[in-house]
Amino acid sequence: MSSGELLKDFFEFFSEEFDWQEEIVSVREGERKTIDAPCFANLWGRARKAGLHVEDPIELGRNLNSAVSSATVDHLRMIIKETAAKARARQDLEELICVDGSPLPKAGSCKTPERLQAATHMELPTLERSESGCDCMVCGRKFSGVWVLRQHQVDTGHFNTDDPQQLLSRRERDAAAVAEAFDRLDLAMSEE
Repeated sequence: MSSGELLKDFFEFFSEEFDWQEEIVSVREGERKTIDAPCFANLWGRARKAGLHVEDPIELGRNLNSAVSSATVDHLRMIIKETAAKARARQDLEELICVDGSPLPKAGSCKTPERLQAATHMELPTLERSESGCDCMVCGRKFSGVWVLRQHQVDTGHFNTDDPQQLLSRRERDAAAVAEAFDRLDLAMSEE
């Protein structure tokens, strides 16, 4: 398979086959899975309406969809569909890459292609800042900044979730752990 065919298949897959509401992009799993798969039970943000789920390969409980809005995802899907349609209509991809459709420079050429489309066609989504971005969704504590919140989440395992059952379970587990710690402290103090 050529790199051009791979690129065409990429756009075709994400425009026609991929279920944006139900499927997860997961490098770790390496195969198609839905958000209901047991391996994603701790993935927060599963109930978001944005329609894009990408598992963070480093912080497995984190869904990278938290940085995009539904409008941004819709715009991304529209661009992918348009690109797939253009790729289906033509054998080569030069017109998708170059403004005037003229050939790309040969490999090894020292010339910088001046006809490449402006970066506005490949813009990254604008990251949105949430007003409640510094509140732990598990224990409710407020933090002075996102990095302090992230450190708290790493230290305590309090990764956000949209699932009320997960929140309740984590709160109960945390309350039980605190109660156990106080019991041990009381026991240690009474032995003195």
